[in-house]
Amino acid sequence: MATETFRLHAATPFDFVHTCTAHGWAVLSPFTWDDATQRLVRVERLLDGTHVVLHMRGIPHGVHVTVESATPLTPSQRAACERVVRTCLRLDEDLRPFYARIAEHPEWRSFPRGGGRLLRSPTLFEDIVKTICTTNTRWAQTKRMVQRLVEAFGERPTFAPHTPTFPTPQALAQASDEALKACGLGYRAAAVREIARAVAEGALDIEAWRTSEAPTAELRKRLLSLRGIGPYAAATLLMLIGRYDEVPFDSIYRDFVVRTFFKGEPPPSKADLQRVYDEWGEWKYLAYWFDPRWKDA
Repeated sequence: MATETFRLHAATPFDFVHTCTAHGWAVLSPFTWDDATQRLVRVERLLDGTHVVLHMRGIPHGVHVTVESATPLTPSQRAACERVVRTCLRLDEDLRPFYARIAEHPEWRSFPRGGGRLLRSPTLFEDIVKTICTTNTRWAQTKRMVQRLVEAFGERPTFAPHTPTFPTPQALAQASDEALKACGLGYRAAAVREIARAVAEGALDIEAWRTSEAPTAELRKRLLSLRGIGPYAAATLLMLIGRYDEVPFDSIYRDFVVRTFFKGEPPPSKADLQRVYDEWGEWKYLAYWFDPRWKDA
């Protein structure tokens, strides 16, 4: 086994631990998060088929990465590893306009400097599959679904056979409904296989959506056209793309907003609930997700 290390700088400010733990992706396979050491590990299949294990830990202004592989990395493979880390940790994302909005709200004084990023997967395909696994279920079941998918359809590095990668679109496209349902997906199996097949066949280039200059409304429309993606899932995926001007309207959002902003008032309309974070403009999702009033909810 070969090992090498490198460091990557982030757009400042940057808080590695906050980025990894701000939502649940860090505990969805093939990510693992170690609270004791505050390290994030991911098994990855690079585009050329090479398997690597990425060990990430925070350093001032960036991240230190140790890469394990069967053989020494080529320059292009090392560059691919760097792209994976930059994508997952959103190292190049400039959140200074969001921090400027925070400064206008005294109740946000305790928000950690460098917070605001939300961990994502190297590909939008993986994020879509994982988001589908969060719909109409409990978080514990989501974790089991994703773990079983990875174990059943992921590729296992020869030097780390107990840590499979996330399945490729091709692997999930070829899976039977029965095999996907055996992973706990239930009715979600058909949606996952349909999207995987379209990606594998080249009929759907969802990875281009991450860098698209299309308006958010157009990207939302494209996401909603996918089987298994409703308004909540579309808002979540827009966040993972880097568009924060939609809120994830689900029962959790509704209950929090009603308790926090409409105490003792007549039941608000859906439109009233959706307008609560309008003042935050393009940062609505982050304003909701990191709202300091969650601690009192």
